[in-house]
Amino acid sequence: MIKKFIFILISVIFIMGNERVKISYNDFQIVKESIRDLDIVGYKIDEFVELNINSIQKQKVSNLKVKMISIMHKSSKGEYLSLSGYYEKIDSLAIQYSAICDLETLGYTFNGNPLVIMKINGVNPSVYAKQTSFLLMAEHHAREWQTTPLAIFFAESLLMSYSADSVAKKIIDNSFIVVYPLVNPDGYYYSHDDPSGDNYWRKNRTYRMGYYGVDLNRNYEGGCNRNLASDWGYPSGISLNPSETYIYAGPYPASEQETKSVKQIISQYDFNISISLHSYAEDLLYPWGSIYEATPDDSVIISVAEKIAGEMRKNDGFNTYDYIRSADLYPTTGDSDDWIYGWSKRLKGKTTVPFTLEVDVTFQPNESTLDSLYRRIYPGLLKAALLCDTIKGKLNEMPLKPDLYLYGMNLFWSSINTHEAEHYTLYMEKNPVYITDLYNDTSKYNLTNVSLDSVDYYSSSASFHPLNINTSASIIKLKDKIKVKSGDSLMFYLKYDIETNNDYMFVEASEDDNLYTPLDTTKIYTGADNDWRKQVISLENWANKEIYIRFRTLFDGLNLNSGVYIDDIYPIADSSFKTLYAENITDTFIEISIDPYSGDNFVSVLPYNTLFGNTVLSDRYQVNIAGENPSIKDSTQLNEIKIYFNAKNRSLDIKYYSNASKDLKIFIYRIDGVLLLEESANVSRNYSMDISFLRSGKYFVRVEGERTATQGFVLLK
Repeated sequence: MIKKFIFILISVIFIMGNERVKISYNDFQIVKESIRDLDIVGYKIDEFVELNINSIQKQKVSNLKVKMISIMHKSSKGEYLSLSGYYEKIDSLAIQYSAICDLETLGYTFNGNPLVIMKINGVNPSVYAKQTSFLLMAEHHAREWQTTPLAIFFAESLLMSYSADSVAKKIIDNSFIVVYPLVNPDGYYYSHDDPSGDNYWRKNRTYRMGYYGVDLNRNYEGGCNRNLASDWGYPSGISLNPSETYIYAGPYPASEQETKSVKQIISQYDFNISISLHSYAEDLLYPWGSIYEATPDDSVIISVAEKIAGEMRKNDGFNTYDYIRSADLYPTTGDSDDWIYGWSKRLKGKTTVPFTLEVDVTFQPNESTLDSLYRRIYPGLLKAALLCDTIKGKLNEMPLKPDLYLYGMNLFWSSINTHEAEHYTLYMEKNPVYITDLYNDTSKYNLTNVSLDSVDYYSSSASFHPLNINTSASIIKLKDKIKVKSGDSLMFYLKYDIETNNDYMFVEASEDDNLYTPLDTTKIYTGADNDWRKQVISLENWANKEIYIRFRTLFDGLNLNSGVYIDDIYPIADSSFKTLYAENITDTFIEISIDPYSGDNFVSVLPYNTLFGNTVLSDRYQVNIAGENPSIKDSTQLNEIKIYFNAKNRSLDIKYYSNASKDLKIFIYRIDGVLLLEESANVSRNYSMDISFLRSGKYFVRVEGERTATQGFVLLK
């Protein structure tokens, strides 16, 4: 059973330096453009927004000539259970209804409190058997006290009704229900139980760098949708400074144990619908919360939202709840709904439809109002559980990364949601060569808000310089995946001058180009180092995997310094030999001839779906292909020559795009034009020349065939 914690309950209001104010909804549209990290307490569309602001923010609002009304908060501390009281209540329900209710502890918080879920099922609540599933969560935010008893009321009402009500029995027998009543127990204890606590505390109580707390609903891993504005940390409705505001998003995505516990259950259970309870607003919110865009499932999601909202009554007892896209009020990043929707669709391949239910018209209302709240909201929660079965098969699923295998003369592939792919493209390439990019070859990257700076660089004539303006984000993404071997490291040269604890650079990796996580959570850059320094980040955690790598900068709306400069990135995959082998393949196999004497050919497969476009490229799969190389079908590429300097091996790698081997002439010159070497070589696609005999210095090489190519390089010994 649950580990118990005994706490002292004293009814005291202790409000920190922040102030609660109410402004008009129209004025809020002005304020939100000037202040990006607002703590929104509650709102009513087209009427008002209540804010929790500090003295600096209040002065900014005042400067905008916006009228503010101070809000006085009345405590109801003595009318809510203590944290230990809620644990006892959850425990007692599991004992009383042990045949259909089981408890599981997902882990422990920073302060040692258990993260407990209630599992409800009429067959076996201990074992999930892939049934229709519904998730209800509460208390992400410490101050939203009424959400926990509401979640427990839902669970208790279902359990009590099992033997007497056919609807409850149908849900429990045919579905797997998970109720997570206390996502943030540490925060609740500080907000409610602790006599020195803060009623309006929002975050958890993790202690880092001399400060307490992370906003759990800003700590999730973003929308996983390849949209920069949906990524965790994007400067919209969040703060990356641990010393500021109630909406600190954490040092990196999913840094908190509470967030990880939600990730665990989303991974473990195939929830059809999830609802996260918050307060207050009397709205049902659906994704996206970060961008003003429709989801691929809008028709289904909005229909479900309408049905759920229609079952719930507002505080007036008459009007039904409104349902709106979450971003329509105020876009933000790192919330649970965007992550649940994006991750379940684009990484799991089984979409969960998530909602945030903003209940009530105030925080911490008097206990006498709770019974009315329960009975106005319970029908909507029940409706959501019933609708889980109705949306199966109606959502647009995405074909995920294919797994490849060879059987006889045929290459086969399969993936989650293979049937959703309309066709496939197959690429062929030689075993990729990894080089140091000394020349900032932009063709090897996908750049977003990044320029080449020809004034400040480590080598060659330029460095990468992410956009250096307030409230911005930039990405330098290596276009081709890296196959990581044990012992490999990412290396690059860096100098930076950015605002400490407000502006950051992250170096991140992804196996699918959807979910990115830091390569090393100890190598996150903020502040300043105005000298060019070599950075080395181990890739050991990614050994034997293929990963995309990206550099991402995040700048808030405050001070600007000179910014970030990056140069000489290694390893960069040289994909010159990556050629189109076949396209518009509607089957999941293709015949390939076998040559037992050729062992360095690799294939990869990319699914396509009209709604999602090209989805997730497979990892490279080694095959032995008849003939040395696949035919080049692109006439503009035929006979093209590319030259790469491999600093690690001290060699020149020459890529020759030809369907037949031919003689090429190679010339190496000193920087002053003196010819040092002339050589002829018969080249079939790939040729490597050892240049370790050269001294340190600057050189250039010229290669002549049907076309000509010239490339400079710097050799350092």
